[in-house]
Amino acid sequence: MSQTLISPLFQPPQIFHHHTSNPIYLTSNSKTHQKFLCFSSKIPRKNTKKSISDSQLTSEFAAQVQKINTQIEEKQNALIKSKQMLFNDFCKFLNLNSDETKIKWMKMNPDEKLDLIQGFVCNWGLNFHPLSPKSVRDLIEEFVMNDLVENKENSDTVLGFSRLKKLFMGDY
Repeated sequence: MSQTLISPLFQPPQIFHHHTSNPIYLTSNSKTHQKFLCFSSKIPRKNTKKSISDSQLTSEFAAQVQKINTQIEEKQNALIKSKQMLFNDFCKFLNLNSDETKIKWMKMNPDEKLDLIQGFVCNWGLNFHPLSPKSVRDLIEEFVMNDLVENKENSDTVLGFSRLKKLFMGDY
């Protein structure tokens, strides 16, 4: 789940936030949350008699890209941990373990999910600043789906054997 940095061929509109003091800077659109890697035509110089060499510029560029990539990775890790914590609290609310909650969640229709989430948010909001029920439902949905995909990838061979066993034993 990596984000791609885009170099636009146009002048960014006013809704972009950026810092032009650096020859390489990141701008972001607050409405679409897109990020653009831009290059300033003004190269800051510490000494007016010296110019920045290509290797120095490359080095600065690499450092900026590394910093941006680190920030993106930290943000993604924080989001994953937040979803895990939210799901754990949701399991406690239902008095079910993780697997039982996932099974129950998959069997529910969207209206049932929203009703259950509204009760959870109402209760959960007593201790935390709650998110909207819709955003909580979306976060739990993402967590359950991602976990199911990971489990399916890890257990394809096991499922294959259990299906064969059922086929031979006549349970299929």
